Amino acid sequence: MRTLLLIAVLGFAPALFWLAYFYRKDRLEPEPRRLVLRTHLWGIFCAFPAAALEYLLPFNQWTMSVVGAPVVEESAKFLAVYLTIFRNPEFDEPMDGIVYGVAAALGFAALENVGYLYNAHTQYGSAALGGVFLVRGLLTVPAHA
Repeated sequence: MRTLLLIAVLGFAPALFWLAYFYRKDRLEPEPRRLVLRTHLWGIFCAFPAAALEYLLPFNQWTMSVVGAPVVEESAKFLAVYLTIFRNPEFDEPMDGIVYGVAAALGFAALENVGYLYNAHTQYGSAALGGVFLVRGLLTVPAHA
């Protein structure tokens, strides 16, 4: 149980750090926290159907990496923003698109991190968590934003 909690913390901590960073950049007309959090949660939720769709696509590994995964994942992140906030009156300036887009993308990335950390732990043990955290948490999470 402790290991699962550690995996969740390591998976979500970088995403929450970057979400707070980008949220604070919206100084002129900050977005309501509840809407940013809702969009973040939808980003997490949209990762599930995206993963299922990626699993079902009949592509080889190269095509999936270069075409399939990017199209599916970026579409899922867009869908999270579109379904939660796009038509909301609070979405009224360009910076809002950045804040909400980052919120959805980081939710997606956080869940993806948890999956990578869990897989590393089941295959290689707890010793692998540090390396996966460094690569996924510090390099790929900002790339998702």
